[in-house]
Amino acid sequence: MENTNSPLGIILLLAAIWVVIVPLGLWLLMGFLRRTVSVKAAVALVESNPEAMALLGAPLTVGRFIWGRINVSLISVLSLIARHRAGSGSASLSIPLQGSRGQARLKARLEKVDGEWRPYYGRLMIGSKEMMLVDERAQGGWFKRIFG
Repeated sequence: MENTNSPLGIILLLAAIWVVIVPLGLWLLMGFLRRTVSVKAAVALVESNPEAMALLGAPLTVGRFIWGRINVSLISVLSLIARHRAGSGSASLSIPLQGSRGQARLKARLEKVDGEWRPYYGRLMIGSKEMMLVDERAQGGWFKRIFG
């Protein structure tokens, strides 16, 4: 009986798995990130700004390639599992946006306080224009101390 498992066949199989599985995993992960509460809160910061919406146009859609980091406490993770609104965390995200009049990239900083993601500020880049967006709740707090 001959051995049909040649090294070339194994290498080709591994390469095929790499070419299919890794991109599929990234595509699914990016799709999941688009639907997270933190991304939705950051996009709401743009949607609540009339000047930004005038430049981008409605409706806004979130692009697939979101970059950044999200940190949550263990309490947050356990609260999510138990479906309670508690815990704390932070996020720095770079989110591509598409509106009916143009596209932009939102770089947002969010904090999770008492189980709620709050976008404290965001930098919206539309072509060569840059706009600073600030959540009203942050204006009297640490944002004013740092940027005021």
